[in-house]
Amino acid sequence: MFKTRIFLMVIITSTLWSGLACSIEYELDTVKSKLSFVSTKQLHVSENFEAKKLFGSISEDGTASLVIDLNQIETGIAIRNERLRIHLFETVIFDKATITLSVDHDDLSALKIGESITQSITADIDLHGVVASINADLVIYKVHDFEILVRSRTPVLIKAEDFNLMKGINFLKDIGNLESIGYVVPVSFILFYYVG
Repeated sequence: MFKTRIFLMVIITSTLWSGLACSIEYELDTVKSKLSFVSTKQLHVSENFEAKKLFGSISEDGTASLVIDLNQIETGIAIRNERLRIHLFETVIFDKATITLSVDHDDLSALKIGESITQSITADIDLHGVVASINADLVIYKVHDFEILVRSRTPVLIKAEDFNLMKGINFLKDIGNLESIGYVVPVSFILFYYVG
C-alpha cells in the first residue's frame, strides 16, 4: 500500500511537471553563466575578454533573451576597459547588447535529466544601434528538473561591420599604435537557466 502511494505520487508529480514545463518561465543564473570573446591584435596575439554582467530569461511564450551590460566587459586592463566603453561600444548611448530568439518549450520539457539536444538557431542581436540576425549551433542540456544549460557548440562569429563597429576598432588600433585588430570576433557562452 505504501509503495503504491509513492508510485502514485511520482506519477502525479511527473504529470504536473510535464504540464507546467510548457508554460513556465526560466530565469538566467547570473552567477554561474559565462560569456566570453576573443580579440586578436597584431595578427597573432589573441586575448580573452569576458562579459561580467548578464541578464536573461525564457518567457512563457518561448521568447528567449540575453542582455549583456557593455559597461561590464573585462579585458584584464583597466584603461582598455575604459576605451572599449567610450570608443567602441559608446556605452553612453548604447549601454547594452540584447540577443533574442524563439525556443520550443516542448523541446525543453521532453528532455530527461542528463540528456542533451543540439539545435541550429537564428537569433537577433541588438548591438550599437543595429539589429542583425546571426546563426548559431547550441547544445541544450537538462541539469535537473528545474535547470537547463545552454552552451555554444561552436564559437559564434560576430562581424564588426554588421554593427557599425569598424570606426571604433580603427580608433582603438590607432590609439594603441597597433598594426591590426581583428574585425571578426568569436564568442562563446555557457548559460544556466532555472525555473523562475
